[in-house]
Amino acid sequence: MKKRTFLFGIAGLAWATRQRFTLRTDTTIAASHEEVWAVLTDTASYPGWNPLITELTGPLRPGEPIRFVLQPSAGQSIRLRANVMQAEPGFELRWQGGLPLPGLLDIDHFFLLSTTYGGQTVLHHGEDYKGALAPLLRPLLTRQLLPAFETLNQAIKRRSERTASPHAEEQA
Repeated sequence: MKKRTFLFGIAGLAWATRQRFTLRTDTTIAASHEEVWAVLTDTASYPGWNPLITELTGPLRPGEPIRFVLQPSAGQSIRLRANVMQAEPGFELRWQGGLPLPGLLDIDHFFLLSTTYGGQTVLHHGEDYKGALAPLLRPLLTRQLLPAFETLNQAIKRRSERTASPHAEEQA
């Protein structure tokens, strides 16, 4: 009986650690992907305009650790660490973090940039979650982070479009 319980426990743990879901947002920006990239990677200016990630320190180079402060719309700020996985100028910025014990909750945060036929940029922004806690946290993360991602996307859009057309505000 103990052997069967142990085997069911192992099978359950293996199943739980493979659970995944993605939160993803898409925003079209009237700026080139180079201009959007410049906004994303100018981390020193985050405190002045970024409503979600109010501080980010560390080099945005693959394999390098970063630290950042996440400020959800309601609640205390959260200090987090991650490792940069991808930083392809003009196209992709990705970092991974999560809980200290692998398999409980692993998080892959991404910003992907693509260009439309009209020369605008589409910002694909989100997070991939996997691990035993992913299905339990899905409703909470969806309710709290999806609107925060949309708010951040709009801030990136405003800043990028202002950079792309510095006189646009004067003409409006």
